[in-house]
Amino acid sequence: MLDARSPLGGAAFDADGISLREAPDFTLTLYAGSAVSLRRELGEMPEFGHSLQVNKNTFFRTGPNQVLVLGPVIETRNCAAIALSSGRARIEVTGPKATELLSAVAAIDFSPNAFGVNAFAQTAIHHTPVLIHALPEGVYHIYGLRTFAQNLWDWLVDAAAGLR
Repeated sequence: MLDARSPLGGAAFDADGISLREAPDFTLTLYAGSAVSLRRELGEMPEFGHSLQVNKNTFFRTGPNQVLVLGPVIETRNCAAIALSSGRARIEVTGPKATELLSAVAAIDFSPNAFGVNAFAQTAIHHTPVLIHALPEGVYHIYGLRTFAQNLWDWLVDAAAGLR
């Protein structure tokens, strides 16, 4: 079986107050089905815009009948499961200027009261669809389409360099 290569080759960027890193090696699966089937087979559903950690999985409810799951694949009988891992890139953003960077590139209020830990949003960065997830300790993960990973990376690096 073919293994997916990292779309950014382990890219890293550090500037004063900001660090960007490719964060490869993740499993992301989209589950779709009726709300009843999703709840029965996956368990408790998170609220829209807030992730839910259950064991080794993180759940993102992205639509009434869709849930993204980060972590081990869950076997289901009545829900469709679509592997998305090889079609996505993940970039980790850290540092005291992480929120400032994200505010500069996406039309979201990233203040702690509006976008706290475990919040997520589907938005766009430079016309590229992304999912941004807030983790503890000021860490953010950005999931973007693999085909646009280099463009997304370049845009983030340019914006980060401009914060100095």
